[in-house]
Amino acid sequence: TLRRWDVRSFVFLRIAFTLVVAQATTVLVVGGGLAGLSAALEAQRAGAHVIVVEKEPRLGGNSAKASSGMNAVSSHAQRAVHSTDSVEAFMEDTLKYVVCG
Repeated sequence: TLRRWDVRSFVFLRIAFTLVVAQATTVLVVGGGLAGLSAALEAQRAGAHVIVVEKEPRLGGNSAKASSGMNAVSSHAQRAVHSTDSVEAFMEDTLKYVVCG
């Protein structure tokens, strides 16, 4: 069962992750998808030695398999068609999905 997280949970996890990385010399990241690789980069930037473990033969997880693309704002494609989308609207839509599912 997937647990729905609210914004406070994400803020708490970010703080906890930062504290753990600040005290660790090695961080193990399980999963080489978009979230795992993002976590690995953040841990490396914080000074940790990072090990990424992935069960598939290639990195990317579900993000690499997504056929409908990825959500973005102010992308090259949007700028090419003069999209009026904004960072604020993107964040509102994203948080609405995360909080409400």
